[in-house]
Amino acid sequence: MKSKMLRRLVVAVATMSFVLVSATSAFAAGSPNSEEVKYETAAGTLEAAQEEVTVKVNGSDVEAKVEVSNPTANTEAPTVAEVKTELEKIGATYTEDTIVILSEVSLVDANGNVISGKLDTPIKLQFNVKGAAVGSKVVVMNYRDGQWVAVPATVVSDGVIEATFDHLSPVAFIIEASTPATPATPAPTTPPTSSSSTSTSSTGSTSPKTGE
Repeated sequence: MKSKMLRRLVVAVATMSFVLVSATSAFAAGSPNSEEVKYETAAGTLEAAQEEVTVKVNGSDVEAKVEVSNPTANTEAPTVAEVKTELEKIGATYTEDTIVILSEVSLVDANGNVISGKLDTPIKLQFNVKGAAVGSKVVVMNYRDGQWVAVPATVVSDGVIEATFDHLSPVAFIIEASTPATPATPAPTTPPTSSSSTSTSSTGSTSPKTGE
């Protein structure tokens, strides 16, 4: 009796282990979209296009300096799935060549204090961004309330992106990889033809002498 119960217990434990391993494997197989994207940091790729701005905070206008820096060790990058979703909304595609720049964007007042929290009114900021060009499809995402959210953004000129923020926090700049232009195929050329090259002219010809 005891041996039967022991066998049943062993079978039950083995079955539970198999189910657990299978579930873990299935999760792992679907995990790539949950992974963070590969990104570049701000240094050498991103800088503020304007040094000072005026923002409204708690009903007052505050003169502030725009500062851009590399992400901190605690900055969480957007996932592949999040980036794909936002790019698809603008008709763009995510590939391994998609440019993703992760940065910290801060507004610092005259006393050196970082302005945090929500701004009274949204503010437009411009950035010099490596890889951006007129016609590029871009997404700018802002991390707030525990999630990445897309904000209005556009390329205003080659290398310059303008985005609108009502929060300042980690910011990701995403630029669809450019598609190389297909070289034009030259039209086939036909060598010129001339009837003169195929006909024999009798002008100036001399008849052989006979009867001499």
